[in-house]
Amino acid sequence: MQKMKKILGLLNLILFLSLSGSSFAGDKTWVGKTFYLQTNIKAKPLRGEGYYHAPSTNFIGFKELVPVNSECVVKSVEEGESMDLNCKGMDMPLHLEYIKKHSLVGFEEYLNETIAAKPLDMKQFSKRELELIKGGDFELGMSRKALLTSLGIPPRSLNGNLQTGKNLIYQKMRFNKYRFDFDDKDKLEKVKN
Repeated sequence: MQKMKKILGLLNLILFLSLSGSSFAGDKTWVGKTFYLQTNIKAKPLRGEGYYHAPSTNFIGFKELVPVNSECVVKSVEEGESMDLNCKGMDMPLHLEYIKKHSLVGFEEYLNETIAAKPLDMKQFSKRELELIKGGDFELGMSRKALLTSLGIPPRSLNGNLQTGKNLIYQKMRFNKYRFDFDDKDKLEKVKN
């Protein structure tokens, strides 16, 4: 059922993109359009540069939490490299930096995992999972989908299949990794640093 919902969500986004007659990469028609974050994003404030930096390596040790379903307007798109978003409640733009060697997917697929035309349906999560997601936290027993929503997409360069692998590996910072192991019911059973 969960896979079917994800497939339908992706098909809806593909339909939305095809009806608009454009793609993300370098297309200026995306500037000014509203999207919603599909996971929490951890970002690092770069006040001197004037934005929050969120590389696709997704360092979960960054302090600034940009919550799932934040409403964001596209400020600019740098073909194959980055997207800048003005998100409600943030004092500076959010700079999504795409790093291919860590993402192992194309720029558009990275963006399709990160933002969507509609908010993520939060009814799929338990009350406790919603509390954890709100704080960008995790605990044993939470579902894989809740963990991915709470911590964001981990670097694919460190992981196999994000949906079915026995574990997910995140980076707190560059050389500090966390491994999240799942049981046969796809619930978090162990965390190792």
